[in-house]
Amino acid sequence: MKLSLRAVEQLWLERSAQEGIKANTFRSREGHWKIFSRYVREILGEGFDLREMTGEDGVNFLVWLDTGHLRRPAGGSYQSHQRVMIVGFVKKVFRLLVEKKLLLTNPLRGLEVKTLSDRSPRQVLEEEEVARFLDGIGEDSLLGLRDRCLMEVLYSSGLRPSEAGGLKIQDVDLEARLLVVNRQKVGKLQLVPVTLAAAGWLAKQIEGRPGEEFVFGGPRPFGAAGMNTRFKKWARAAGVYRQGVSLYSLRHSCATHLLRRGADLRYVQALLGHSSVETTVVYTHESVEEIRKVYKSHHPRENALWKEVWGEYEQRLEALRLRLETSHAKSRSKEVYKREWKKRRLMSKVAMEAVLT
Repeated sequence: MKLSLRAVEQLWLERSAQEGIKANTFRSREGHWKIFSRYVREILGEGFDLREMTGEDGVNFLVWLDTGHLRRPAGGSYQSHQRVMIVGFVKKVFRLLVEKKLLLTNPLRGLEVKTLSDRSPRQVLEEEEVARFLDGIGEDSLLGLRDRCLMEVLYSSGLRPSEAGGLKIQDVDLEARLLVVNRQKVGKLQLVPVTLAAAGWLAKQIEGRPGEEFVFGGPRPFGAAGMNTRFKKWARAAGVYRQGVSLYSLRHSCATHLLRRGADLRYVQALLGHSSVETTVVYTHESVEEIRKVYKSHHPRENALWKEVWGEYEQRLEALRLRLETSHAKSRSKEVYKREWKKRRLMSKVAMEAVLT
């Protein structure tokens, strides 16, 4: 059976339907597949059998993407995130083919795509800065009350702006201090805890309002762009705004502060709604590769050669110590001999002078 682009497309469409992904993710996958299909038709041929796909073809696909087949923003840098997403999805499609036993091996398994963007990571606010920022929000008006409640919840639970915007009053359980959050990126609902302080502000924000309304909007949700504008206003007022600081900084700060205070990495992963723990590792400010290096260097079963290396090193140190001690002893012996010789010579001279006088 020939694996045509049309046949493979039908397979991943069925899998996407089974996963229940959201509409935006589905549209992104469609766009990624169109780009890959264009590469296959233009470079490999219209009737190419995907069973004949090789690792070299995967590398050529990367080169093809890098030579003007991805859109660049006007006056901006290369959109490497789009590149990573496209290749990641294509690799996922080939893993599906292996799972369906239509391929023996995944030809793109070893294909690694690195982000080319030199954009600096999002800024994390220190605990003192977060406290100053939150306390500086004036809650003496309805907008101020909403802003204070919103920022408290974002920092409390590490929500994405879209998740906070989609939060309805009926999703808030003040007694249990839990929120029912729609994790749109993974297409599922999740219970997320909130701090006592955030629960107090939520009680003020939703008091007397119907459950169908959005917590931070009303009949319609509060958009992320509007949230970010309000965040910058209060951040500047508190003196914590700087290059790279944005609404997402509250989410990053929540994760970073939890990890600094000893929270388990898996707990933070679950709180933030990450599907992979490697995404959460970013908040430890250490790459996965650095963690692997430390692991290989320190785990006794991972680095079994250390004993041989250390044993040889100890022998060399001992030999050096003996050589230095021997050299020192010889030097000391020479000094003693010289002193004795000078003493005897002096005594002989004194004795000779006594005889002559």
